[in-house]
Amino acid sequence: MVADKDYTITFANDAAIRMLRTVETEMRKNVPGFRADEIVGKNIDTFHQHPGHQRRILDNLKTPYHGKIRLGRHHLQFLASPKFDADGALERIYVEWSDVTELRHSQDQIAMLMQRASAMARAHGDGFINEVIDEAGLEGEYRDLGRAINAMVAGHIATTKKILTCAEAYSNGDFGYRLEHFSGDRSVLNEAMDGIRDSFNFVITEIDDMANSVIAGKLNRAVALDAFPGDFRKIAESFDHTFSYLRSTVTTIMRQVSEMDAAINMISDDASAMADRRTRETAMVEEISAATTTASSSTRISRDSAATLVASTQTARRSGREGSEVANYLLEAASQMIRTANQTNSVIEEIQDIATKTRLLALNASVEAARAGDHGRGFAVVAEEVRALANQSEEAAKRTNDLIAETKVTMDKTTEKSRESFDAFATISEIIDAIALESDSVSTASSEQAMNIGAIEEGMRQISSMSMEAAAMSDNLASATEELRAATASVYSQLQKFEI
Repeated sequence: MVADKDYTITFANDAAIRMLRTVETEMRKNVPGFRADEIVGKNIDTFHQHPGHQRRILDNLKTPYHGKIRLGRHHLQFLASPKFDADGALERIYVEWSDVTELRHSQDQIAMLMQRASAMARAHGDGFINEVIDEAGLEGEYRDLGRAINAMVAGHIATTKKILTCAEAYSNGDFGYRLEHFSGDRSVLNEAMDGIRDSFNFVITEIDDMANSVIAGKLNRAVALDAFPGDFRKIAESFDHTFSYLRSTVTTIMRQVSEMDAAINMISDDASAMADRRTRETAMVEEISAATTTASSSTRISRDSAATLVASTQTARRSGREGSEVANYLLEAASQMIRTANQTNSVIEEIQDIATKTRLLALNASVEAARAGDHGRGFAVVAEEVRALANQSEEAAKRTNDLIAETKVTMDKTTEKSRESFDAFATISEIIDAIALESDSVSTASSEQAMNIGAIEEGMRQISSMSMEAAAMSDNLASATEELRAATASVYSQLQKFEI
């Protein structure tokens, strides 16, 4: 398009006319009655609502001027180039029009697509991987491009989800799960996941084999540490330490079980020996109990004999007193028995000797009764000796009576003998009193001995009861020892299954 110096359009080519035809409708909103085919011969002022603005620009135009016009959805650009004459006066203006509507639309579409792609990228960067490009407002190839990008992202998301599904299966122990085969460069994902699966399967297989070795007792299994890469080696090292620890532990337990078995054998032997001792002790206790029972019976007999002896000595004491009275009575009549009494002096000495022995034996009987040796048997011996001496005394008395009978014819000589008889009766009374006193002591000692023997019998019964309890405990110990020996043998048998 060409305009003269007065800004009247003098020429417009077909391209310019066609372009203006596309904007006629929009132009008429501002310039009623505008027709593209009728612009030649008209001043440009008719095309502007405010012509003064355009004139100020054109009046000062010295160099080409780039301008833009937006008419509705249409975007127009123009280049106004002034042409000056030789004197520098404006001669005409050349205006080159361009319809950049499609270009501007493409730029807007590209900007929209880039903005939404950037928003999606930021969302993905923030972890929202399901974010896609909003296709609303995109047209044509830009909409197709957005869809292609979304399809690509959806493909990546699907791939990621498949990988996550595979990883989740692996995390749940499903190492038989296989990732879908990916084409192209994505095949490296298959290689990576298959490598992970194979590594885990290898480790699982090895762990299972090592665990079965432990179950089977093969503690001498070697662990190939170099076959386990990276952190997997820690697992292998842990199993290797476990095998080493178990070998050491089982060895220690076997040694301790052996020592325990030896100790159990000793306990069993001791239990058997204890049982034997208890059997012997029980027999001895029974013998002692029987002996104690016998001693108790003997002591009762001795106590009864002592009581009888006490009664006899009391009778003898009365008889002695009566004899003393008779002797005193005969003293006057036996004054003439002095010579006969001299002849019987040896007999009287023998009686005195017997009395002395009787006292000694009575003393011994008291000592023996107090000591209760052999459960009072000594007293019986002493008592027998006392009886023997009593017999001797009786025989001596008979001889004395014979001598006295012989001296009856010489009554004048019996006085002194009667006096001596009186003295003898007094001495015998003293002896009888002493014997009575000792008999009382023996009786008391016999009673005490009977009480002591009763206590001994009760103690022996308690000892017998405890001995029976100890025997039962020995039997229980022997039984428990046998059970413990069987359990130890079972444990040792189980330990023998381990290969160290």
